[in-house]
Parts: sequence; structure tokens; C-alpha cells
Amino acid sequence: MNKLKTLSGAQLKYIAFTTMLIDHVNKALIYPNLNGGILLVISDIFDILGRIAFPIFIFLLIEGYFRTTNRWKYLGMLLLFGIISEIPYDMFTTASYFEPNGNNIMFTLALVLVIIWIIDTLKEKMGVRWRIL
Repeated sequence: MNKLKTLSGAQLKYIAFTTMLIDHVNKALIYPNLNGGILLVISDIFDILGRIAFPIFIFLLIEGYFRTTNRWKYLGMLLLFGIISEIPYDMFTTASYFEPNGNNIMFTLALVLVIIWIIDTLKEKMGVRWRIL
């Protein structure tokens, strides 16, 4: 019988970081210089590759939620890194030190963690177990 080969969490992180880097290079270096032709095709390919990162990060976040021993610390670390990376993110996206109309992805990940936590708590109170369809 063949053993199913899977990716480790570290390998998934490397894939997510690489595709996120590709997306950021596209936004920082290619978008400002788009004038059609081959550059537009490269930009489209980089956009597609860059979209792989978010679902992987969400998967890792859910895995982390169920495997962590301290969910408050996990949430605190997400928020801390969100605050630390906010100024560089705002400078990169809007060329200002603070832009209240857009935030980095860390706050979105923290919100997803809170929502999962709420759903998990409600399911426990109702006596329902998690199951995969």
C-alpha cells in the first residue's frame, strides 16, 4: 500500500511566504510600470501565484488554533505583529505613516481567530463536536 505524502507545516509556510513575496514584488515593482505587453502577462501570473498565500495562512491559523496551549497568547501575538507591521504596511501602500482606511493582513487573521474561537465556544456549550463533511 502506498503511503500518502503530505506537506509539513514548515513546507506550507515556505510556499505561503514565497507566493506572498511574489505578490508583493508584483505590487511594488511591476504594477507601477505596467504598460501592456509581456509585463502585463508577468503581472497576471504573479497575481495568480500571490493568491495562493492567503488560503494557506488561514489553514495554518486554524491548525494553530486547535494545537496551541494558550489561545490568548496566540491572539496577542497576531495583534502584536499586526501593530508592529502597520507602519511599514501603510508606508508601502499609501506613502504615509498611518492610513486608517486599510490595515495589514495580521488584523484579518486575528479576527478570523476570534470568530473560530467564538464558534468553537458556542459548539462546546451546545454539545456539538466538530466534524468534517
